[in-house]
Amino acid sequence: MTVKWGFLGAGWIANRATAPAVHAANNAQLFGVASRDRARSAKFEPQNVYDSYQQLLDDPQIEVVYISLANHQHLEWVTKSLEAGKHVLCEKPLGVNAIEVQAMIDCAQRCNRLLVEAVWTRWHPRFRRIVELVESGAIGEIKSIESQWGFKSEMTENYRLDPLLGGGPLWRCRRARALPPLSAAEPTRATLRAPALCFALAAGTWRVWRTNSRREPLSETAPPVEREAG
Repeated sequence: MTVKWGFLGAGWIANRATAPAVHAANNAQLFGVASRDRARSAKFEPQNVYDSYQQLLDDPQIEVVYISLANHQHLEWVTKSLEAGKHVLCEKPLGVNAIEVQAMIDCAQRCNRLLVEAVWTRWHPRFRRIVELVESGAIGEIKSIESQWGFKSEMTENYRLDPLLGGGPLWRCRRARALPPLSAAEPTRATLRAPALCFALAAGTWRVWRTNSRREPLSETAPPVEREAG
C-alpha cells in the first residue's frame, strides 16, 4: 500500500527533511505540494502542484497532509485538513496555546482521523530504549529531570522571531517535549526555567500555558498573517 502525501508549505524543514524522507520511503508518495510559490513547490518533485492550500485539500486522492506553515496557521489548516478527511502530521509546535491544541484534538476525534505532532524524538530507537528502562524500573524512580538545550542563531526576518506569528524559542524546545513519555503513568507538571512558561501533561496530551499571576492560558490565536515556515 502506498500512502499519498500532500504538503502544505514548502519551507526549509519540508525541503531538507520531510520531502526526502517521503521520497525515500517504499510505501509513500509525495502526491502534491501547495505553497505561496509554485516554483518552490515544484522543486519538491511532487506529482502535482496546487495553486492553493484548499485546492490540495479538495483532492480526494491525498490521504495524509503534512503541515509546515508558520505556527499561528496550524490551528486553521490542521482543522481544515481533518475536516477534509485527511490524516495530519503537523510541525511543532502543534498549537500556540492549550486552547488551540485541545480544539485540534477534539476535531481529530470528531473526524476520526489521526493527528500527530512532528516530534521525531518520540520514535527514535534511543529514546524508546530510555522509555523501556524507565518503565521497567531498571534505573529507579524518576524524581526530577533537568535539561538544557540551545544553539547560536543568526536568523533575521524569520517568523520564529515574531510572537504574533507564534514565534519564540521555547516553541522549538524538543527536550521539553521529550518528558511526557517518561512520565505518562500519571499527570505530571514541569516548569522550564524561562519567563512564565508552564507545560502540563493531562490525559496523555502535552498542553502548554504561558501563565500570568492567575495561571490562565494564552488568549485566542494571533491575527492571521499568511507566511510559511522557512
